Amino acid sequence: MHKVLLIGAGSICRTHIDAFEGLHGRAKVVGIVARHQESAQKAIDNADLDAKAYTDYKQAIAESGCDIVSVMTPPDTHKEITVYALEHGCHVMVEKPMAPSLQECDEMIEAARRTGNKLEVVAQSRCLTPIYRTKKLMESGIAGKLLYTQINSFWYRGRSYYDLAWRGQWASEGGGCTFTLQNGRCPFLNDKNLCDLFIALGEDKLCDTCTEFPRFINEYGSEREIGLAPSCKTAGELMFSYQKPLTFTVEETDETVSSYNNIDPQLYFKLRQARVTVYNIIRNRAFLIEERCMLYLDFAKKLQKKLDTDRVDLMDYEIQAYAQADYLQDRLKDLKKKYGGKNHTAYENIPHFFDCFAGMEVINPDWYVCLERNSRYFKNCSGAEDYEQELSEFAAYYKEKEYEYEQLMMYYVYRYFLNAVNDSEILLKAKIGVIGYLILKHLDMQCWLENGKTLTFTQQVDLAHLYSRQFEHSYTNFEVYNGYFKTKRRYAWSRLMEYLGTGCPDTQ
Repeated sequence: MHKVLLIGAGSICRTHIDAFEGLHGRAKVVGIVARHQESAQKAIDNADLDAKAYTDYKQAIAESGCDIVSVMTPPDTHKEITVYALEHGCHVMVEKPMAPSLQECDEMIEAARRTGNKLEVVAQSRCLTPIYRTKKLMESGIAGKLLYTQINSFWYRGRSYYDLAWRGQWASEGGGCTFTLQNGRCPFLNDKNLCDLFIALGEDKLCDTCTEFPRFINEYGSEREIGLAPSCKTAGELMFSYQKPLTFTVEETDETVSSYNNIDPQLYFKLRQARVTVYNIIRNRAFLIEERCMLYLDFAKKLQKKLDTDRVDLMDYEIQAYAQADYLQDRLKDLKKKYGGKNHTAYENIPHFFDCFAGMEVINPDWYVCLERNSRYFKNCSGAEDYEQELSEFAAYYKEKEYEYEQLMMYYVYRYFLNAVNDSEILLKAKIGVIGYLILKHLDMQCWLENGKTLTFTQQVDLAHLYSRQFEHSYTNFEVYNGYFKTKRRYAWSRLMEYLGTGCPDTQ
């Protein structure tokens, strides 16, 4: 039986696991190597493998006893790993592209010839029937001498595929299908920070990313809503620096908006009315931001119940009730009495609250920094009392800037709430916003502690940017974690209420 070592724990890793483990006992995965051991272990656990997690491929090759190495790391690492594995007695399969340069490819081939070990490059598309037949036709000479070719690819990868830090970069991939950032700048930006492509050819020639980013567009029948996401740092700066209660601009145009679905008009208009009520709750600065989030979740749960029982017509009662200041005061008092002051619950569960996010597709490697900081914080925290004290101190520190979290919540409500007309998941849309706030607040608090109990505006923007990129710029992440928000107990409505109650200093 061949012993296989997988180097790389990205999205393609599971395909390699299934392929090797599906060889009917002829191969066994004995180890997985990743930059972070947690990623390697997660891949092992998800596939239920009897294997070991490593962070050093040289150590893994030495200890695992492997005779086959499968390389799934960024292309700029392929040559080094492949040559080392070949020279240490292993056959190697390496993901495409083989390497960023012909020179490196030649060195890999030479190492295989010199050692007598096999080198295989993943190139499954060459085996597809259309490709195979085209190659045979070209080789037959039936069309004469080939002078010119043009390839039009209609294989859509999606933005999240290219949002990985190494994709399309000269340093890591030899270029690729995307334009390379030069010193963090698009090569089409001139010295005046203006787009030469836009100037020369116009807006209609821009790619989808440049056209949309950092905008998001939601269409509901004949209505279109457009906004900015904090995944763009400049957008985040604009969002968090605006201190007044946020409002929205509405205008009519002659532009035809295509409807991408058949929305329920009654539900849509009820949700629009409900969203106005949510806006007023989130903008109500008589309450702490945690209190506003508690009321938002409570309101969403009641709307969800009406929808689940097919009583959309009764949503009016809840919409009117939550628009009343006296009702909000009384309802908040009841919620805080039931869910406030349970500090042990938050302390025991918040660390696990982050656990699921460790498995995110990593778009920016700095995400690991956040996760490691969170892990380090709870490892060093001596108990619930310390946690409660530091949470209270951070709340006092941030009290004058609470409007930043208010604007964040307004963004989440604006972007997601009405989408419930498409999937009837009102409560889930509220959870997306509240969880986003809780994640960012705890990341802010941990950064604040590590920086001597100070948090700069730039740090706040950077953390919001990072989470937004991770959660909102990966279709896979967004779909997977929406599923978690609905099903995992740590994200249950009652748990979220307890987390929020911990942040209310007057709940004792």
